[in-house]
This record gives sequence, C-alpha cells and structure tokens, in this order.
Amino acid sequence: MSPSLESNNSSRKKDEELDNFAASRRQAIESTILSNVEELPKFSDIAGLTEAKSALFEALVDPIQYPEWFESSDLKPWKAVLLYGPPGTGEFSISVAMFSSSLISTPSV
Repeated sequence: MSPSLESNNSSRKKDEELDNFAASRRQAIESTILSNVEELPKFSDIAGLTEAKSALFEALVDPIQYPEWFESSDLKPWKAVLLYGPPGTGEFSISVAMFSSSLISTPSV
C-alpha cells in the first residue's frame, strides 16, 4: 500500500473514532440533563436544614418580595451566598430546591 493511501486510511479511522467519541459524549451529556423540572426537589422534599432555608429566603427572596424594606432603610440585599459543608449534607439539594421553586428564576444556559 502506498504511503498516501495509508495516510488516508489512518485519517478516516481517526475521524471515525472522533465521531464515535463525539456521539458517546453527546449521549452522556443528554442523559445527565434533566428535562422535567417537576422531578427537581422542592423545599418540602428536604428534611431539616431549617436555618439554611431561612437564610436563603432572607438572602434571595426577601429583596424580591419586599423591595421597600431595602429602599426605605440602610439595609442592602446580600450580594452572594456560599453554601458549604461536608459532602452529602444538602448544599446542592437546597440550591436546586431554591431555583426549582417559582420564587426565583434562573437564566437559561
């Protein structure tokens, strides 16, 4: 076989491998994207974490629902919220519950 044919076959094989990889990657990404918002946890689904729930409402919901509190006083809304703790203690679940509720909308990505 001539070097140009070998190079061409090698190039096709690499392209096929990349296509297979891209297809597998796309399938993996699509299978991890949750399309049904009703399956996301709500605050009522999360047991405990009362203080964290209250703090999130204070930080994110109160400025939206009661803007007059902040306009008529020296109070300033929170600029950021950091959820931290050991793995498995609910940081992610509570953030998903907050944004899956109709109280706060998230930008589409």
